[in-house]
Amino acid sequence: YLSLATYEGGHGAFGSGTRAVGAPAALSGAPIRACLPASNGTVSFGDPRVRQVHELPDGRMLVATQAGLYLLVDGKLREIGLDAGLPPGLDVTALFESAGGEWIVGALSERAYAFDGKRWKTLDPEHGFPPNAPFFITEDSKGTLWITGIRGITRVPMAEVRDLLHGTRAKVRA
Repeated sequence: YLSLATYEGGHGAFGSGTRAVGAPAALSGAPIRACLPASNGTVSFGDPRVRQVHELPDGRMLVATQAGLYLLVDGKLREIGLDAGLPPGLDVTALFESAGGEWIVGALSERAYAFDGKRWKTLDPEHGFPPNAPFFITEDSKGTLWITGIRGITRVPMAEVRDLLHGTRAKVRA
């Protein structure tokens, strides 16, 4: 739906210079630069360099930026995750929502993070994941989580990630 080439536009808005044709309802048909106006004439979040956007089933939008993960609700952005385990200033490179509703985000820091609705868990070497800066994350029909990035492809059963999130597993077999 959106171009990764973003810029800060006039009147405190950002955009890619394209229209959001075929995009989720929150963006559909409107110039992207007009979707996130700021009330004080500046960009409404710390860093306008947006990498990805993902519409959640309830219509809210996750926005991955080079300075954190944001949630768009009722036209307003707010940074999320800092109180539940995401590090501040995280350069978010990938977004994914699993079939079970967990959120997985990748970061340029060569880590991924999984969210179970309450807290974030780091998917790193300590937990069985190789270092990788993810750029694409998906789950196949067999329940395998695939993470692709600078250092290659990692695959792991999503059930093991859920066990890790629930504290019933210390490491996955990635």
